Amino acid sequence: MRTAFGLLGMALFLAGCDDMANQDRYRTYDPAPDLPGGRTWQMPVEGTVARGQLESPAPPEITPDLVAHGRDRYAVYCTPCHGADGGGNGHVAGRTMPHPPPFTAAEHAASLEEIVEVIERGVGVMYPMADRIGHADRWAIAAHVMELRNGGGAP
Repeated sequence: MRTAFGLLGMALFLAGCDDMANQDRYRTYDPAPDLPGGRTWQMPVEGTVARGQLESPAPPEITPDLVAHGRDRYAVYCTPCHGADGGGNGHVAGRTMPHPPPFTAAEHAASLEEIVEVIERGVGVMYPMADRIGHADRWAIAAHVMELRNGGGAP
């Protein structure tokens, strides 16, 4: 009985395999009379959010504990390139990549939110760090960077 059901299942399975590699399909910009606008490429439905692009929660309150946590995370992730003082003199910079500008330079005159975005997406030769640094840690690091930029004072 088991063998009969097994053979029946196998026959049904194989009946569904009809050269799927050579089936009809549209390429991205081909005309498609069955689709809206007569084209295959469609705009995303309104309200669609790309994976990983959900709106971020509001920035956390900047507290001494947050800045201290940012100092710790900065030492782990940022010091090799940016240096402990944010001067762009890390031990990796200059060997495998150009020195980043110091945080006090005009090109680093960014808001806390912009610093978080740079950590997430990268800029210039800086790699995106979103896959390595969690969201809360990015805000903490940004608070510490603001502290470095302000000469060690409050962010």
